[in-house]
Amino acid sequence: MRIVCTVVGEALVDMVESAQAPGTFAAHAGGSPYNVALTLGRLGRPVSLVARTGRDTFGRMLEDKARASHVGFERWQIVDEPTTLAVASLDAAGRAQYNFYLDGTAGLGWDDSLVDLLPTGGILHLGSLASWRPPSGAVLQALQRRTYEAGDTLVSYDPNVRPALIADEWAVRASIERCIGSAHLIKASDEDIEFLYPDDAVPSVAARWCELGAALVIVTLGAGGAIAFGPSGEFTRRPGLPITVADTVGAGDSFAGGLLDALAAADLSTPGALRDAVRAADPRIADALVQAIVVSAITCERHGANPPTRAELEQRLQLMKPPG
Repeated sequence: MRIVCTVVGEALVDMVESAQAPGTFAAHAGGSPYNVALTLGRLGRPVSLVARTGRDTFGRMLEDKARASHVGFERWQIVDEPTTLAVASLDAAGRAQYNFYLDGTAGLGWDDSLVDLLPTGGILHLGSLASWRPPSGAVLQALQRRTYEAGDTLVSYDPNVRPALIADEWAVRASIERCIGSAHLIKASDEDIEFLYPDDAVPSVAARWCELGAALVIVTLGAGGAIAFGPSGEFTRRPGLPITVADTVGAGDSFAGGLLDALAAADLSTPGALRDAVRAADPRIADALVQAIVVSAITCERHGANPPTRAELEQRLQLMKPPG
C-alpha cells in the first residue's frame, strides 16, 4: 500500500540574497511545510499540501512549482490576500537568516474550515510558523490534537523556530510544547533546541519531549549529521556528508521530507509501528536517517530550496556504496 502524506502549513516566497552579489535578491518558492511537501512529491511519495496563497504572481509561482513536483493540489486554498514573503540574507557560510512579511497575507490565515481539508490515516506533517504563531497556531494545534488522539494517523512535527519573529519566548515555547505533546515524531535542529532551551543539553530536551508524548525525536546537527532519541535516550546517529554548500535554504525541510518518505517505505508509518521500532532500536530508523541526510545534502549543494528527485537520490546513494 502506498502511504499518503498530508502536509499543513505556510507556503511563501523567499527573496534570497545572492552570495556573489550582496544586495541582489532572487525569488524562490518556499516555506517550511511547502518544502517538505515538495521533497516528498519529488521522491515519488503521494502528498497533498494544505496551504493558502494569493491570486498574485508569487502565488502562481508557488502553485506552478508544486504541481511540477507532483504535490497534490486538491486541498490548496487560493485567497484574496497577498502571498506571504520572507527575505533571506546569507552569511559567509551560506546560512540563511530570515525576515518575514506576514501581517495581512495569505499564509497564516487559517480558520476552523481547515478540519474539512484533512484526510485520516497515513502521515500528517505540521510545523513552522503556522503551528505556533497567531492567528493560525490555535487552529492547527486543535486539529493536530484531534488527529493525534484518533490514533490512526502518524503525526510528525517540526517547530522550525524563527527567532526574528519571537517577542515572547516563554509563550512560543509553551505553544511548541503543545504541538510536541500531540506528535509521534519530532524533527528539530540543534539551533531550534538552543533557542528554546538555552540552558539544557540536547539529550535532556529530547527526553522532555518524549515525556510529553513523542515516540521518536530526531535532532539535526547541520554538517554533523543527525541523532535519534527515544524514551530510553539516544539509540542511533549518522554523520553528515562532506559537501560544498551553496546555501542551506530548505535543508531541514528536505531532511524532514526524506525522513518521512523513508519511514513510509520501511512500513514505519503508523504510531504503533514507530513506537515498536524505537523500542527495538530498529536499524530501519538508522537507514531513514541516512536517506534524510543525503536528501538534505543534495539540497544544500544547490541554490534555494531545490530538493532532489528520486532518480537523483538513488544516483547519489549508489555512488556512496563501497566498491565491490
